[in-house]
Amino acid sequence: MKDFDEEGLVEKIGGKFKLAALVQKRMRQLLLSGESMARGNSTKLLNSIMQEIWEGKIELEAPPPEEVSEVEVPASTEEKEGESA
Repeated sequence: MKDFDEEGLVEKIGGKFKLAALVQKRMRQLLLSGESMARGNSTKLLNSIMQEIWEGKIELEAPPPEEVSEVEVPASTEEKEGESA
């Protein structure tokens, strides 16, 4: 039995993509080795993860600023043509 609300999880984490990233990371951890921290005895791994998030037992951590790389945007074709004229 689930005690969480899917839309509430999206709001709690800050978006669907963040929620998906957190679920994927936690699922990998549980598959490699681990035990769910959620209360209850759900046999479905996804439900256990969602329950952990709902209970505030896991959260998504942002990478440290030194690990975030800047993306280089190539110059547009129009800028290149203007330079050669």
